[in-house]
This record gives sequence, structure tokens and C-alpha cells, in this order.
Amino acid sequence: MFGYVTVDKPELRVREFEEYRGFYCGLCKTLGEKYGSAARLAVNYDLTFLSVLYAGLYEPKLKADGERCVIHPCVKSCVIRHKYQSYCADMTVYLAWLKCKDDWNDERRPDRILYAGLLKGAAEKVKKRYGIKCKKISALMKELSEKEKSGEKNIDAVSGIFGEILAEIFAVKKDEWEKLLRRMGFFMGKFIYILDAFEDLEKDTEKKSYNPLADMAGSEDFDGHVREMLTMTAAECSRSYRQLPIIEYAPLLDNILYSGIWNGYDRAVKRRKEKSGKGRKG
Repeated sequence: MFGYVTVDKPELRVREFEEYRGFYCGLCKTLGEKYGSAARLAVNYDLTFLSVLYAGLYEPKLKADGERCVIHPCVKSCVIRHKYQSYCADMTVYLAWLKCKDDWNDERRPDRILYAGLLKGAAEKVKKRYGIKCKKISALMKELSEKEKSGEKNIDAVSGIFGEILAEIFAVKKDEWEKLLRRMGFFMGKFIYILDAFEDLEKDTEKKSYNPLADMAGSEDFDGHVREMLTMTAAECSRSYRQLPIIEYAPLLDNILYSGIWNGYDRAVKRRKEKSGKGRKG
């Protein structure tokens, strides 16, 4: 479900993309340093976005170094670190652990339960550090799983639960920006959930798996209706974002929020059109 909050690379300047990659590498390195190599596999674009957001909002002291990694051992890449990346790494690990357990319960995939086992120690450390927050996130994940298993058809209901999960994660601390960050996270979560359901529709239909958009799929202008839902949630997310006093990294964050998050929708529409075209030719 994660991986949608990314950049629109063609629209970024070279320097901005290098900065983004620096934050991504910084989160990856932090995961490895705190929890070992296995945790680095959980690095994702969504929590990288959060790392950039905190850098722009709280303006922490940054440390940028050229470092090598196992993927690019011959070339030093820019790695950007700041104090809030530790929190982003903690939430990355905890979410990955919960998702693996959920995938195992739903699909009995051996690879997921194995990875959950690798992350268990790290997840337990995060739970000790953020007890109340982790308890709330876990309860919301359980509620979401139960709704999905019951075949809940109200997309607003299920996406709202995932929105509450992201709201809890976005609120890194209790301060003057907490309310705006929670609201931003809530609508970002709804956007991600709806978009994930839209992109996975054909796959879920073939596997006869749950998808809250299944009953709507045959309606007139289905793609347009989904885009309307996504536009409304993205607009609400952006409304909260614009109230935050962010100057540094604003072009990068703007690129993600106003363009990059739509990559998944465009990809799904293109794939569906290509598939439909091939069907007519056959």
C-alpha cells in the first residue's frame, strides 16, 4: 500500500532530485544503523516524504555526507540526515512489521511471516519507545483488517481508517503544528488507500480478493469518478500543507504533493487503456 508518495522526476531540477535521493539514502542508512540490514528493505517513499517535510517545517540541523552503500559500492552518494529521521525509521519498521503480519493472516505468504520475524525485535523496541502511538496504530490496523474481511463497500469508511493511521504517524510531537500535520496525514492516508485500491482493481478481481471499488468498477466514467475522489482528498491534504511555514524544500514538497502522488493514477489508467485496446484488436 505504500510507495505512492513519490516525486515526479521529470519536473524536478537536478539539485532537487539529488536532495530527495539524499533524504531517501539517509532514511535507509538510519534504518540499517538502528535495526540492521533487514530493516533497510522496508525503506519507502512515503516515509521519505515525511523526512523531507520535517526538514522543511522544523529546520533541524542537517548532516550531508558522501557515503557508499552495498547497492552502489563504487560511487559515493549524498546522504542527508537529521534528528527526525530516527522517528521516520521507527515508524517505517513498525508499519512494515504490522503489514507483514497482516499479509500473512490474509494470504498466508511465507515470505511475509519470515520478514515479520526479522523485524520483530525492532518493532518491539519501537513499541517501548512510542507505546501509546503504536497501540493506537495497531488497533486501527486491526479495525481496517476486520472491515476488509467483512467486505466493507464504503470506500470512505475504510480509507478513513487508513487516514487515521497516517494522521497518527504524521504527528511527530505535540506542538503548534500537530493539528495541521494530523489533518494532512489523514487526507494523505485516504488518498493512498483509494489509489492503491484503484491500481490493484484488475489484480484483485482476477484473484477474487477484496477491493472496495469493485462494485463501482462497471459504472459510467469510473476512472473519472475515482479521480474526483482523489482530487478532493489531495486538495484537503494540500490545504493543510499550505498553512505550514515551509520555505526550505518547498519546491521538492510541492512536486510530490501536486504532481508525484498522481503517478500511480496515471499508470493505472494507461495500463487499463492499453489492455482495453488489445482486447478490441483481438
